[in-house]
Amino acid sequence: MLDIRRHIKDGGLLVVAESSRLLVPFKKSLADLLNKQHPADTHPFYWSKNSLSALLKCAGFEPVAVNRYFDSDILAIVAKKKNKIYLE
Repeated sequence: MLDIRRHIKDGGLLVVAESSRLLVPFKKSLADLLNKQHPADTHPFYWSKNSLSALLKCAGFEPVAVNRYFDSDILAIVAKKKNKIYLE
């Protein structure tokens, strides 16, 4: 995230989209994720609105818009680059 930050001008915007809706109840069942007909999804984590927003804030971005992810198949957050980085 910090490498991305270096390439965005001050006040610039970043859009992050996450396709997993496993954390939105009833959008995707666990059977869809762990399906025998498709290779296992080995991605080590899934992002929620709160966890992705927290990561963006730590890297010096301020979330300014979030889509209606509970009605959609994706979670999308638009964040603006700020002057401070919070890596505490």
